[in-house]
Amino acid sequence: MSKKSILNNNFILVVFTTLAIPALFYKTTEAMIHVWMVNETFTHGFLIFPITLWLIWQKKDQLNAVPAIPETKAFVLLIPLLAGWLISSIVDVQVVQQFIMIAIIITIIWIIIGRHLFYSILFPLLFLFFAVPFGQSFIPPLMEFTAFFTVNMIHLTGIPIYQEGLFLSLPSGEWSVVEECSGVRYLIASLTLGTLYAYLSYTSFKKRLIFILISILVPILANGFRAFGIVMIGHLSGMKLATGVDHLLYGWVFFGFVIFLLFYFGKFWWDPIEDNTTVAHNNTISSTSKLPVVMISIALSLSLSTRLLANQIEHRKNLNITPVTLKLPDNFAEWQYSEFRSLDWQLIVNKPDAKISKSYIFGSDIVQLNIGYYQSQRKGSEAIATSNRVSSPVGGEWGKVERNDIQENEMYFSQIIIKNAESVILVWQWYKIGSYQTPNPYIAKVLDAYNIIFAGRTDASMLTIATPILNNKEYSQSILREFIKDSANDIHTTLDQLILK
Repeated sequence: MSKKSILNNNFILVVFTTLAIPALFYKTTEAMIHVWMVNETFTHGFLIFPITLWLIWQKKDQLNAVPAIPETKAFVLLIPLLAGWLISSIVDVQVVQQFIMIAIIITIIWIIIGRHLFYSILFPLLFLFFAVPFGQSFIPPLMEFTAFFTVNMIHLTGIPIYQEGLFLSLPSGEWSVVEECSGVRYLIASLTLGTLYAYLSYTSFKKRLIFILISILVPILANGFRAFGIVMIGHLSGMKLATGVDHLLYGWVFFGFVIFLLFYFGKFWWDPIEDNTTVAHNNTISSTSKLPVVMISIALSLSLSTRLLANQIEHRKNLNITPVTLKLPDNFAEWQYSEFRSLDWQLIVNKPDAKISKSYIFGSDIVQLNIGYYQSQRKGSEAIATSNRVSSPVGGEWGKVERNDIQENEMYFSQIIIKNAESVILVWQWYKIGSYQTPNPYIAKVLDAYNIIFAGRTDASMLTIATPILNNKEYSQSILREFIKDSANDIHTTLDQLILK
């Protein structure tokens, strides 16, 4: 191919950008691919880029029919996107990095080919967002809906059922709604397939939007019926069926049937395929213009500079990490340290620079204080991470019953109730980010970025206080309320003394 044709082959420029940016931000891409490999919910991510390139290939004649007219004004969007990626890289919010990386791809393509050609491939470019392994945040509300739906359906059958949060009790046995019961896998798979189906089958925006919305609602309702069906199979079989791995098999078979019906009925509204390859030529610029290549060169240079700056900041964060010992007082007012009493439960914290768990008693009351401290949050060692948790992973000893945010003594906490076969525990959990405190992990990430950029602090901690629920939740709340009132100042002073100089 001649030099002239390469410079003006818009299809090649689009494909090059689509592949070059993930290569440039390779750490973000590696993190995304890792999730595709280890989490079955997002295995479809391997197909998104090939599907996108195939969809763009279908538009290659339309892309190359006219010269590109670069949209230099779109640099106004690219600059804040690069800044956003840099900030999310500093605090290691991977899903935000990945979303922004896709947005950078789309924006650079907009810059180099201009708005008119950009609109012609807008859907294939937006489809790239499905490569981002996102959706875990939907798990808790989906679990709650599944439990609510199942309980109400069983009520209609006349079978007695007792619900405590996500734990269900029938005369035939006990059930719990765990993360795998949330239906998030069905939802993400249905939305991805439904969106692609809508684009390929319809030309009307209204039809596409309606079908995509149906692709969201159907798997949520279907998962509710799936959970109800599994509980009923288990109940009617005397807990001999659908109580193990087989109920996952039933779920996927049922989901496959639902998707088949969704696409089957969707075909009745198919639109005829239109031929959009003929485009009127625009002679605004010469067919030998090098402007698109200049624009892509500038955009890639800015992207490379951003990535190099992120590498430099990450390197500085890993310097001067020294061994640290976390020591707490043996008493907080009337609360006395006891080495002989505990709750037989521990906060799960991943690779902290220091951690501690101490039990304090006051009369017959006991509170367990847990802290995971991080001098400088870096990859694989962070206070704000999904690997740090109060309850056990799926199938573990401690299950989560309830979670909500509360305010006590001018502090905010996530109030969590967990239980195992023998005990029920009330936990208050929060983060200390520099001098700030919050129970919200998203706000904590923002505070972390602020501290690093403006306050020069990199420290963060995950903290919990916990006590058993013996009489009622209100009494256990009063115990934690009194403990935090007596201990908060000493705890935070102790942590502030560990700040990296």
